This record gives sequence, C-alpha cells and structure tokens, in this order.
Amino acid sequence: MGGGPPRHRRAADGGGPLRAADAALRQVAGEVLVLAGGLDGNPAPALAARLAELFPYGAVDVQPGAGRFPWLDDPARFAERVERFLATGG
Repeated sequence: MGGGPPRHRRAADGGGPLRAADAALRQVAGEVLVLAGGLDGNPAPALAARLAELFPYGAVDVQPGAGRFPWLDDPARFAERVERFLATGG
C-alpha cells in the first residue's frame, strides 16, 4: 500500500507480510533473548518487550543507562547477561 512506514501499511493492508512475519516468529522453537538499552529509542524498551513476546520462549532484558550500543556502554554487564542466557536459557 505504498509509501508509508511499515506501521501504516500494517493497518492499511490487513497485516500482510508483517502478520506473516509475526506468525513465523511464533514458530521459533528456540529460546530468544532481546536486548535493549534503557535509553535507546530503537528499539525502545517497550518495543523490545513486544518483540520478545512474539517468540514462544522469548525474554527481554533492558540494560539501564545504556543507549544504542549497550555492549559499549557497559561491556561487563552486557557480556554477563549474554553468557547467563547462553548457559541457562534465562
């Protein structure tokens, strides 16, 4: 439906490719960790949480005080969170 950002096309075409993508994400069998910085606007923490909810085994972690690149803002905290997820799935 031309021109507008994806959020506008979603409403205009009844979901189309985005609805199919949402359905595909719901089929992912593995555990998924969505990471976001607390100060990041893309994805904002609320959007990161919504993304994680699309996965059957999705989890979100918001790194306080981090921006667009949380691995640069606090590398130790970021690495610890990823390592914990890889070791335990949680």
